[in-house]
Amino acid sequence: MLYLRGKVLDFMPEYTKQAEENLSKAIKLQPTKTEAWDALGHVYWKKNDLTASRKCFEGSLEQNENNKETIRNLSMVCRQIQETDDKKRKDNFALSIQLANKAVALDLKDPQSWCKSLVSVSDCDFLSTQMYLETPI
Repeated sequence: MLYLRGKVLDFMPEYTKQAEENLSKAIKLQPTKTEAWDALGHVYWKKNDLTASRKCFEGSLEQNENNKETIRNLSMVCRQIQETDDKKRKDNFALSIQLANKAVALDLKDPQSWCKSLVSVSDCDFLSTQMYLETPI
């Protein structure tokens, strides 16, 4: 019941504390419920708590490592995490591409996975160009 209540509240366009609370409690009661992990990851994403969102999607993948939607979401969150350290930023982008490609490999006919994969690669190209331009000569 907590999961459903949290999921319904998550349909609101903005972040709601009640959705976060319900889904957090649902995970405590049923830690293997991937849908609750995914929904809570989405709630944190809306809250712009990308680190917590990432942990939730990773928690979901611990239950089912081949969930292409969760893999896509984790790929996008990794790409959005703002890092000041260049190595961490590069690692996040590399992981984002790796995850996007894994989602494609799981279902070659899924257009969303292909789209996310192409976006992650183009974002990485942009990042590489930006980092090259920012490097002193």
